[in-house]
Amino acid sequence: MGDRRAGHQRHPGSRDPNLLAIRLGRTGDLTGSDAILWTNQRGNSYTPSPVLHEGKIYFVTDTGLVNCFDVLTGEAHYRQQRLPQPYNFKASPVGSNGKLCLATEQGDVVVLKLGTAYEVLATNTLSGQMFIASPAVAEGDLYLRGQNTLCCIREGGR
Repeated sequence: MGDRRAGHQRHPGSRDPNLLAIRLGRTGDLTGSDAILWTNQRGNSYTPSPVLHEGKIYFVTDTGLVNCFDVLTGEAHYRQQRLPQPYNFKASPVGSNGKLCLATEQGDVVVLKLGTAYEVLATNTLSGQMFIASPAVAEGDLYLRGQNTLCCIREGGR
């Protein structure tokens, strides 16, 4: 019923996400095989999906810790970086135009620079919003669906 190693007990329905990089083209039970390139068992997201960009995988935990790994080796470029303030996430991040946008349940959209160094570019507050739906990008515009509002953010002059 539970794993009692080192005082750890796992209960049915517990959240223990594990990230695995698996070589394509294999079938059957791959446990312990060379098909598993690397794994990560710390700081993984439970709800938000990761973003893959130029050989790097970015993911944010449900409680707002941000990670960036090399997709081929599993080496961390940065691990469990804290955002400017505590946030909760259901929405998946979206990458576009060299930026990673993180829409929070608290109504902020945190913008990070895509790359190997953790860098917060901006924190934008949309008052009275709560973001659970993932942002979408179309023709350079960023769409954010709040609980009662659809927002479109675009560069000026269009």
